[in-house]
Amino acid sequence: MTSLAGARSLLVVGSRSWLPLLQAWDDCRAGAPTRRPCHLAWVGPFPPDTAPPEGTDPRLLVLAQRFAAAAWGLRPGLHRLSFERGQVQVTVGVGPPLAILRELSGGYDAVEVHPGPWAGDALDAELRRVQAPGAPQTDAGRCVVVGGGLAGAACAAALARRGWTVEVLDAAPAPAAGAS
Repeated sequence: MTSLAGARSLLVVGSRSWLPLLQAWDDCRAGAPTRRPCHLAWVGPFPPDTAPPEGTDPRLLVLAQRFAAAAWGLRPGLHRLSFERGQVQVTVGVGPPLAILRELSGGYDAVEVHPGPWAGDALDAELRRVQAPGAPQTDAGRCVVVGGGLAGAACAAALARRGWTVEVLDAAPAPAAGAS
């Protein structure tokens, strides 16, 4: 089972279980005073089994119930889930792992790959692209949002939660001061 061991982001490819993410989520909660959010990602061809295996640590069972409720009914594509008041962000990619990985921005401190038919040189290249050992999670990029109305503020907040450095330009003295 993967532990973040000081890292703040984890990518899991091809696991049939949520268990690696639950363990990482628990690690994030233990390191919560850092105030730096954790970003966890799971990528696989099918949604994983939501039932935790027998003998799962009781601490993780509570997280498993919360995660199963949020992840119920996921369809193919990318899904973003938020827990712990935004301190734990989870990206779930359901579909061909190589195609899903191409849509992720990267900067993962740890990567866990489970065996499957998706393995090969193309997958290895994508994993090298998204894995950044020692790199801060904020390496997702920089952007400017023009307009600090409701839509601009929401967009800026969503990008910041994903690790982007965001600058908002607006004529108003405060964010979301006018309607969008």
